[in-house]
Amino acid sequence: MERSSNVPVSLFVDESEYEEKNMSIEITCPKCDHVTVIDVANAKDVHSCPVCGETLPNPPKKSKGLRNCGCALLLLIFVFLMLPAVETARPAAQRMQCTNNIKQLLLAIHSYHDTYQALPPASGPIGTKPVNDPEVYAPDASEWSWRVRILPFNEGQSLYDAFNFNEPWDSEHNLTLAENLPCGLQCPSDRNSTPNDVKMINGHPIPLTNYVMITGPGTIGSPGENPLTLDDVKDGTDQTIMIVEVFGENRPAWTEPVDITLEDLARGINAESGMSIGSRHPGGANVGFCDGSVHFFSEEIEIDLRRFGLIDDGKIDDWN
Repeated sequence: MERSSNVPVSLFVDESEYEEKNMSIEITCPKCDHVTVIDVANAKDVHSCPVCGETLPNPPKKSKGLRNCGCALLLLIFVFLMLPAVETARPAAQRMQCTNNIKQLLLAIHSYHDTYQALPPASGPIGTKPVNDPEVYAPDASEWSWRVRILPFNEGQSLYDAFNFNEPWDSEHNLTLAENLPCGLQCPSDRNSTPNDVKMINGHPIPLTNYVMITGPGTIGSPGENPLTLDDVKDGTDQTIMIVEVFGENRPAWTEPVDITLEDLARGINAESGMSIGSRHPGGANVGFCDGSVHFFSEEIEIDLRRFGLIDDGKIDDWN
């Protein structure tokens, strides 16, 4: 079949072959500077300067520009095909990082327990003596969050030492320090859900946190008159919730002595309104237990989660 004259040549021949048949190259004589023009097709032959007879150097290798463009196109196609896989992997990686954040917090709480022979209350006064000393719970002491209390066990000793525990948590001095967020207190899937992920308190932008402790009568975060120990968790440490995720507008400032109540657990996972366990992970949220384990609770769960918030109600359930 005869080729149409108005069809580009590149559709029938290799572009590199077409270039070689239709290009010339200039070579400068190293002795007399005379410029000699030769065809690219004959570039591999040995050439002499027509003026002085000096042997001309071999011409430089031509660029594979068109072929490089083809490689770039293939790379672009590969990246385009990989985008869905990247988008799928990102939520999984964020959920894994969130799980690790909670595990580190649970580990810090266990280290606190090993040091003071007691669990940190969700909120309460902080003193210079061990937490199980009754003097620490003087009525006139300031309220401080467990997130501040465990800082020495979570790579935050210097920040802990800088706080003034003779003043309220929201004093000018302490709020200035609270503008610094320790690592591991924000879920990566929930960042930037509110402007700058901060809460303005008395003119100070305090970073928010996604991790709160269970509070209310009979819970791990409310010791009553005496500090709690892991031995007080009669339902089993693997059956009792210690830390859960919250997200969006439900997040407190990280030094704020605010957590989630036992009654809030009754709303289930990712409730449409009100405080509840929740996250921006697809399908559920991470929950940390007293034994140091972290489990992902589906938002379709039908069990009353308050049972897992109590330390000694005598009821054991399988949440799976």
